[in-house]
Amino acid sequence: MSTPMERERLMELLAGEQLGELSLDERRELDELMASASPEDLAAAKAIEGSAGELMRAFDRADAGDRARLALPGGVRDKLIAQGRVFARASAGVTAEASAGAGMSASPASPHLATRDHAGANMRIETRRNPVWPWLSVAAILIVAGGGLMLTLGSLREKQRELAASRLALEQAKVELTSMTDRVKANDAMLAQAQSHADGLKKDLTSATTALSAERAAAAAEAQRSVDLARQLADATRKVTETGKELDAAKLRIAMYEKPVDPATLQQNRTKLLEVPGTVRVAWKPFDLPNNPAEQGQVQGDVVWNDELQQGYLRFVGLKVNDPKAEQYQVWLIDERGMEQKVGGGVFNASADGEIVVPIAPGIDVGRVALFAITIENPGGTWVPDLKRRVVVAPRDAG
Repeated sequence: MSTPMERERLMELLAGEQLGELSLDERRELDELMASASPEDLAAAKAIEGSAGELMRAFDRADAGDRARLALPGGVRDKLIAQGRVFARASAGVTAEASAGAGMSASPASPHLATRDHAGANMRIETRRNPVWPWLSVAAILIVAGGGLMLTLGSLREKQRELAASRLALEQAKVELTSMTDRVKANDAMLAQAQSHADGLKKDLTSATTALSAERAAAAAEAQRSVDLARQLADATRKVTETGKELDAAKLRIAMYEKPVDPATLQQNRTKLLEVPGTVRVAWKPFDLPNNPAEQGQVQGDVVWNDELQQGYLRFVGLKVNDPKAEQYQVWLIDERGMEQKVGGGVFNASADGEIVVPIAPGIDVGRVALFAITIENPGGTWVPDLKRRVVVAPRDAG
């Protein structure tokens, strides 16, 4: 059976144990008191230990950071503990009178103390009837002190969940940022490669442009040389043409003023030329064109010609007499160079009816003559005939 003092001490040590304030000696004292405590005191102790322990375990489940944030200020905690102890003593009926009855001295100084002692005696009586009250008072203090902490802890738990979600979102953002950074690096690498390729193409284009410019310059120079040569050739051709015209005019004047060659002599010379090797004889035929017949269709005769001697004779039968002041007959020789390179063989007149023989004297050497032709031109002849007034033509057989 525990005495009031032992019960008070047991309650005080149990309260200190729940608050974590027992020394090693106090813990041994608590063990001894628990060994000698009555069944009622033990039941009360277990009840209060269950309530207070659950609160402390909930507090212990919080991490160190939560406990640091939820810890009560030192002054408030000490005040609550002191009030709990006073309340526990009062609930156990510990007064000055009870202490004196157990061998402790007490001297009330005033009637108020006697009144308080009387109240304490009544509380002692109540405590003996219900020994659980001292322990419940301690548990109440702890629960009141920790209730706000648990509410705050629950709020912090919610904040922690939000923080964890934020951290997860941050990690995902970091992963996405890393992926975007990698893509940016890859794009930069592709851009650098494309820029390098573009620079290479630009360099090649510059080289090609330089080479093309050089080729163009060379081509332009060559074209200019060709133009210069063509101009020189044109000048030379013009001079030759002028010279040929002057020669033809001179021949015309000579033909007009010199004594005509005896026809008998011309016939003898023609006959002798026929005896020379390589001499050909080609008959005349009308110089007709499609839908445009020759001006004289009844002319007959032939051409006797030697390519090596560059000499020949024309024989006409039925050629009309012409007026030398109005028109003249002109001879044309076309060699293998074609119609574009026809050569004038001189001009002549038909002064009598019947057969006439006319010598051929080309102004320049010709190749193998392929065709002989007679046209009617203005006096003195022309350098380029228009073939409007055609008379006869003598095409040379192949071979």
